[in-house]
Amino acid sequence: MTTAGSRAIADGSERTGIVVVEDDPDLRDTVVDYLRMRAFDVEGLGDGASLRALFTAAAPPALVLLDIDLPGENGLSLCRWLKRESRARVILATGAAQPLDRIVGLEAGADAYVVKPYDLRELVARIRALLRRPAAAPLRDPAPAAVDERPGLMMLGPHRLDRAGRRLTDAAGNDLGLTPAEFALACLFAERPNRILSRAVLCGALRERGPGPGDRAVDVTVARLRRKIETEAAPARLIVTVRNEGYRYEIHSMREFRSRDGG
Repeated sequence: MTTAGSRAIADGSERTGIVVVEDDPDLRDTVVDYLRMRAFDVEGLGDGASLRALFTAAAPPALVLLDIDLPGENGLSLCRWLKRESRARVILATGAAQPLDRIVGLEAGADAYVVKPYDLRELVARIRALLRRPAAAPLRDPAPAAVDERPGLMMLGPHRLDRAGRRLTDAAGNDLGLTPAEFALACLFAERPNRILSRAVLCGALRERGPGPGDRAVDVTVARLRRKIETEAAPARLIVTVRNEGYRYEIHSMREFRSRDGG
């Protein structure tokens, strides 16, 4: 991949190439060579500074394979930056002994992850699947979390979420009686409106609430939370199931919140 004739990052365009950011030169060269053999346009870089320099000089690539454990700026920070500034899909590469990093990486906006030592055929399959998806818009101006005018309060639909008091109340001030697990997910949804949260991310939020929560525990907790917040006073569906990906809390405008509250 060359920068000659490439368009500037500011125009929001997207190249079709792939960038592999890996500080192990042997692994980087192996991956780059393998992808080139399969007709991908690929460039290999050794650190985050080189990636930032590339994005400054050229239009963003379609996909970045990004190692989490990089010298200097780590892959998690770079992933957040990539998602703010470009439409690039991001695959995080993480060590097998870093399960927390995988969860945090998905929360940072990564589209997928692979665990080292990863199978190159699996990597190609993941790349092709991601490139078939429409590129998401950059998160430069993500939907803000809805906040109440009073400090420490957020909105979840028409309900008020009090993190300090660890309670969720309806418009009339009635406590909805969330369990600790339900409250943990309610906070996560309220903080990240209109974003798909994978089951891995939601599982991470439940990790402190019980031994080894899995997908089933997430689904059960979401179902219970829905029954408590999706009432006649709320939109028909606040938490939407995104098939094969996870869940998304759909925020409505503050004007709607205030009109429901009589403000």
